[in-house]
Amino acid sequence: MTFTRSSLISFLLCLLLLFTVLPQSAFAMNHQPNLNLSSRASVTNAEAGESIRLPIPIQNSGLGSARNLVISLDHNDESPIDLKSSDMRKSHSQINGHDQKVIYFDVTLKQNIPTGTYAIPFSVTYTDRNFSGSSSFSAEVHVNIKNHLRMPSIDVEEILIPDNQLLLEERQTVEISIKNTSDLTLKNLELEISGADAGALNINPSQRKQHYNELKAGSTDRFVFSAKPADSLENRNAEVTLGITFEDEYGKQYESEEPIVLAVQKGGLHQGVKIEDIKIPTHSVESFEDFTLSFTVVNDSDRKLEGLSIITDGKDALLPKTPAKTHLKQLMPGERKTLSFTYFPTDGLESRNYPLEIQVESSRSDQDSLTQYTGVMVGTPASGSKPRIIVNHYDYHAEYIRAGDPFPLSISFQNTHANESIRNIQVSFTSDGEVFAPVNSSNSLYIAQIQPNQQSVHEITLRPRPDADFQTHNLYADIKYEDASGNEHESRELIGIPVIQETTLSLSDVETGMEAFVGDPVPVSIDFYNVGRGLIRNLTISIEGDFETQDGSLYIGNMEAGSSNYYDATLIPTQEGTMEGVVIFEFDDEINQSHRLEKDFSIEVMEMMMPEEFPEDFGMHEPENTSSKGPWIFLALLLIGGASFLWYRRRKKKKQESDMEDVEDDE
Repeated sequence: MTFTRSSLISFLLCLLLLFTVLPQSAFAMNHQPNLNLSSRASVTNAEAGESIRLPIPIQNSGLGSARNLVISLDHNDESPIDLKSSDMRKSHSQINGHDQKVIYFDVTLKQNIPTGTYAIPFSVTYTDRNFSGSSSFSAEVHVNIKNHLRMPSIDVEEILIPDNQLLLEERQTVEISIKNTSDLTLKNLELEISGADAGALNINPSQRKQHYNELKAGSTDRFVFSAKPADSLENRNAEVTLGITFEDEYGKQYESEEPIVLAVQKGGLHQGVKIEDIKIPTHSVESFEDFTLSFTVVNDSDRKLEGLSIITDGKDALLPKTPAKTHLKQLMPGERKTLSFTYFPTDGLESRNYPLEIQVESSRSDQDSLTQYTGVMVGTPASGSKPRIIVNHYDYHAEYIRAGDPFPLSISFQNTHANESIRNIQVSFTSDGEVFAPVNSSNSLYIAQIQPNQQSVHEITLRPRPDADFQTHNLYADIKYEDASGNEHESRELIGIPVIQETTLSLSDVETGMEAFVGDPVPVSIDFYNVGRGLIRNLTISIEGDFETQDGSLYIGNMEAGSSNYYDATLIPTQEGTMEGVVIFEFDDEINQSHRLEKDFSIEVMEMMMPEEFPEDFGMHEPENTSSKGPWIFLALLLIGGASFLWYRRRKKKKQESDMEDVEDDE
């Protein structure tokens, strides 16, 4: 087959025309763009409230170019992005085939978003290079958000009432201090008093519900109302609820209820014991944070008050760190006695006001007893706080510890932090005046580690000094420890241990005279000594038995340590034989515990010997040597009994004179 020159040229022209047309038709399907999320996409880490550049990597896996890209961030109620200050839509001109681009969005994250990983959905629309059609795809990127901000919350920080109590039928002003404890500004606050006792407080209707436009982060405001308690609230707490509703900066609504406890007392004059000047923290205290409750006990009567027990009680919420009970031996008319107690809130409490009960009990009269209430605000610790170690419980296994006696002390140390452990814990124990000394051990201990919110219990044996005074002595636990980052911290914990002195009354044998006769006075005497180191109080001595006596009871009163005294009595036997009796000692120690000691004795009693009558033939016979012995024996016995009686009386007089000289020497 032969081709002419002209035909060959025509064939080549047709072939060129074919290759020119094919890329736009037959090969067009193989050059379309295909966009999707790049495999290089990673999670973005950020802080709540932070402004970030959010990367969205897009790759074109097709051969053709993608043009006129529009990238939009999708938004819903769960989105962590703040719409008011964020870019939500971006445009991009082109992404070539087998190429990729990262599109950045400038966004601000919400402050109220909890810690967590959030999906950010987005969508992309685009065309091919010939603008012949529109395509789209959707995907999502992820942001890991850490939130160290305090979330929206309002706490009752303080309740102000004159003298910390309301008086019946008297109108008084109550101020409740509220605080925005979060890091966000709160808006449109509504506060309202309600509850079972709200009506009995007779609150002005216009003051029961109040509105506040705004409360900035960390700032406070006051909810003020006047109340006039009704008689139905006499001598008890008025319990009401403060309802709170508010919004955050993003329009999210919140609501909470704060229980409020208001102490109510009967007004007017009260002749007897009173409680004044109650002092409690004016700020909100955290779990395991020590605080002091102090008040003054006043004798408002014209008589002496004796045997007062003062008891404080925070129930299960507020626990005592020092003994919650103390005693007052006496309170003279007009006398004032200020007392203080250390408490701490236990773990896991809601942020609200918790009541503290103060009770005065009298062993003499119910009229001298009184119960009064106050309250302490407890708040939730802020996140990000340093780890703390505290003594959350201790037990010395007795109500009082006797001076000089060793005792076991169980101590529980707690790491109060919810997330961070503590390690390398060294605890050293000291006391004022070295009152407490360790037994068979050193005065320190080591704890390797305590996990978050966990406890470590240890026991040590201590002995108080034999001459330690009767009072509550402080034992200090000085603690050094490290947090998880190796930072060193120090703290001091206080443990109150009540120490009492041994009260020991030593008795001699009962001394009696010589032989005793029916109807004749018989002197008896006994010496006694306070050989302990404590004070003997209200000492009373009496004598009982099968005999007659006059003024057999004697009130001694108080007897100092190391002092001595004696007791004597005159007894009159009523019958022949063995006369038995007992001397009884009754007294109280320094903690009002009663004691009774008895000393038995016995005396042989003979029938009174009478002189023999003269015989009728008296003088008719020669006298015998023994005829006159009877009267002389009787007379001799009388003389011996009288001498014994006089000897005891002289002994008593010398003793009294000696005591007087000792008193003068002391003066």
